[in-house]
Amino acid sequence: MLLSLIKPSISCMSLWHPSLPYKSFYGGRTCASLADEWMSETGKAWTEMLSTYSWAETACRVIEIAESLDPEKINQAFPNVDFMSISGRVKIIPEYHCSPSPFYVIQWVKTNKPWVWEAEIVWCADPSIKPTHDIIFPLP
Repeated sequence: MLLSLIKPSISCMSLWHPSLPYKSFYGGRTCASLADEWMSETGKAWTEMLSTYSWAETACRVIEIAESLDPEKINQAFPNVDFMSISGRVKIIPEYHCSPSPFYVIQWVKTNKPWVWEAEIVWCADPSIKPTHDIIFPLP
């Protein structure tokens, strides 16, 4: 398994983490509760792919704004998307066909959990996203 080969202090950019302070637009589920539910049901570590939850939220929100399943009306609704999702604010910028996301850095940290390695936030310019671990530097 790839994660068993990871050494401490490897870092990368990430788009989702259980400690993020956001809630689902639909039902108010938190990032932490989504990760807890995943780990409880699968017995595996949470994964950044849980961010796809916000993609489903965005699709539902666009259809609600369009008030139709007609592809043209859905396309016209995208510039009107502006809501808080489980991954943060989703505001489509028409010129770029996307919504900017918060940027933060994670590092893999060794844990005593069955999956051994876990991604921890070590830096973010956005003050609403707090680090969950001190940066590992210099290398251990």
